[in-house]
Amino acid sequence: LFLCGSPIKTKDFNWEITLNFSRIRNKVLESNDEKGLTNVDRFRVGFPAGVFYGPKYARSADGQILINDNGLPFTSSELGVVGDPNPDWLGGMANTLRYKQLSLSFFFDVKRGGDVQNDFESLALFYGTTKATENRSPIVAAGINETTGLPNTKEVTAQAYYQAVSGIYEYTVEDGSYIKLRNVSLSYSLSPEWFKKAPFKS
Repeated sequence: LFLCGSPIKTKDFNWEITLNFSRIRNKVLESNDEKGLTNVDRFRVGFPAGVFYGPKYARSADGQILINDNGLPFTSSELGVVGDPNPDWLGGMANTLRYKQLSLSFFFDVKRGGDVQNDFESLALFYGTTKATENRSPIVAAGINETTGLPNTKEVTAQAYYQAVSGIYEYTVEDGSYIKLRNVSLSYSLSPEWFKKAPFKS
């Protein structure tokens, strides 16, 4: 979708705005399995193209994270889809404001949704160098005990917790939404009258 217009237009002042919006949906319906390649890499049948596939939290039947008797979350025995990099939608807005010969232009870029897999965060969690590990206080991991089914109340050290989740692919999948100011430009158009006697022309 592409829209453009001039909300304000006078003799000396003009505001031009351009908007764009896009949304894409896809699903892998089937793949060539002649060589056993039914679900190659990040293309899983039944899911959007490019999904993140790997170790995920062990969860109860109702989706709650399971915590072992040591007070730590752990990975499921089966790999699974843990994220989708495809955004919900993309958009942009360009503006140009002109007052006489002075012009100001700027462009905003927007992405809503779309996951990002942060491999660096996984390593930083294990070695305790990411910002999340600044707090070294004991942690009670959110979830239910795998044995009793009751909410977890066991404290563990921050080091033990972050090293446990560093190996869970699902933990390091982050929301990739953003609003970015892509560019800004300020310009001034010189009047040709100023250069009538100059040795050069435009």
